[in-house]
Amino acid sequence: MVIEENKNKNKNELNVFADSLINLELVRDNGQCTKYSFYRSIHDLDNTKFLGKNITITMQELPESTPTMILMCAEPSSLMTKRLRYREIMDTSFHLELITEDDDLLSKYGSAKWRRCLRSNKDCVFFAGPCTGGSPWNRLNKRVSNATAHMIHAKARLYWKLWEEFSTCLLRVIELEAMALLELPRGCDYWNDERMKCMINGTDSYIHDFDGCMYGLTTQFGDQRIPIKKPWRIVSWGVSPCYTHYYIIGWIGILTSQTYASCPSHDL
Repeated sequence: MVIEENKNKNKNELNVFADSLINLELVRDNGQCTKYSFYRSIHDLDNTKFLGKNITITMQELPESTPTMILMCAEPSSLMTKRLRYREIMDTSFHLELITEDDDLLSKYGSAKWRRCLRSNKDCVFFAGPCTGGSPWNRLNKRVSNATAHMIHAKARLYWKLWEEFSTCLLRVIELEAMALLELPRGCDYWNDERMKCMINGTDSYIHDFDGCMYGLTTQFGDQRIPIKKPWRIVSWGVSPCYTHYYIIGWIGILTSQTYASCPSHDL
């Protein structure tokens, strides 16, 4: 983004609509460039620090040769997102695309986003849907009250709606011979659902079971770092074993920088 001071007008003569433009330049992969200019709205009169300045935003189309990693159900502030953006997990250059709660994977926009980003066999989709509705703790929490049980069932219904969109995406992944990963805690009830079993057993997939302590997951409190048994499962499609190993290392590396204070025998 380029910001230029408007030298043609002094502050007293400034016209917020005509004298401070927002320019947008779209540069296609083939070199074609399209430019747009926008006037500011009345809402910018008092609420912008760029008043009296021309702003130019340049957006470059991603080359077809650049691999894309699509994180479904991601959070922009998560440690995984930050580390992937700074290339701390993989040793190759790639583009990271997030589909967040604001994007809404179940909306037309969210669906169009992954369809546009999934272009070739170099691309990868990582689906880490919310596992709250199927977690071991909620097997007990369902007994607290009918209201609690209803809320847990609602979370499970949400997961399966998101899973349906991922299953559609997986068909495209298989068609392109691209890569996909699905992650859930190993004790999650969703693994026992017939829909999940059908997806895994009916495709050329690989199951990777591991515990967090195998990759250095420890507590962060106290003088001693106690290993934590956090059982995970990642199912992969089209990903070589060595690359799945890198994904696991990165996933655990993210969680080791978070705070855990559980005993090593406790399945989180």
